Order: sequence, then C-alpha cells, then structure tokens
Amino acid sequence: MAISKDDARQYMKRAGKTSKQIDADLGTDQDQPAKPKYHNVRTYSDIIGRNFHSGGECRFAEVLWAMQQAGEISDLKFQQSVKLLGIVSMVVDFSYIENGELIYHEFKGLRTSPWGMQVRLWSLVGPTEYRVKHMRGCDEVIFPKPSPELIRIVLEHLLGET
Repeated sequence: MAISKDDARQYMKRAGKTSKQIDADLGTDQDQPAKPKYHNVRTYSDIIGRNFHSGGECRFAEVLWAMQQAGEISDLKFQQSVKLLGIVSMVVDFSYIENGELIYHEFKGLRTSPWGMQVRLWSLVGPTEYRVKHMRGCDEVIFPKPSPELIRIVLEHLLGET
C-alpha cells in the first residue's frame, strides 16, 4: 500500500529527520508549477499577441486595443510601473492617452487587501486619474487628492525639517 508524500513527511519528522534530509529523500514540490492564488488562468490574446494574467484582463485589453485602432485612445501600454511615493511603486495593467491626458486603468477580478492599500495610496499621491474595471461590473475612478497632513509630511521631508 502506497502512502502520500505528506504522510511520509510526517513519519520522517517523527523519526527525527531534518527538513533538509526529508527533502533530499522525497524531493521537493518545486517542479510543480504554482497554482494561482485566486484561480485566474493566464490567457493568450491572438489579437494582441501576448499573454495576460486572466481571461477577464485579456478581454478588457482587447477592448482597449480596439479603441486604439478606432482612434479613441492612443499609446496603449501594458503592465506599467508607476512610482507613487519615494520607493513605493505599483504595476498598473494598462496606460494610454485619452483626449491628451494620461490614464492608468486596472482590471480587477477580486478586491484584495494589498490592492486596497495601493488604491488608498493612489488617492493620496497618485500622478493622475486611475480607472478600475471590475469583473462584476461596478467601475470606479480614483482621483488623487492629497490630505493636508500628507502635504505637510512631504514638505518637511523635502525641506529637511523634522
């Protein structure tokens, strides 16, 4: 009768073997590709000719690409890193020019706590408008509006005062 790898690990730990010895005997699971945390499936777009993190992001990218072909937007870019504050930056799914203005656009299938922190930071120090297309339909736009406290902190930092 065969036992599972997890059971074998438990028996070996009880026998006093170290993690390194167990990995040497059983091997590690690093050969297996990691499963996506939120069950998204990487999707290739034949229209654009590149991979996207999910099917929803792929479909939305194709919509933006069609808008660019129609002349409604220009300079469409994917996975742009945006510096927010000091060394803090975030990667935004799409950026493009609309009516002469730079727009950052994100496709979200699921709200996560790290993303929630990024949105709050964007609303304080973001460079420009940030649009979010949610998979469930409710779209939102975040406009940066720094608080007086943040402005004071940034000015003190720039002026070298404590």
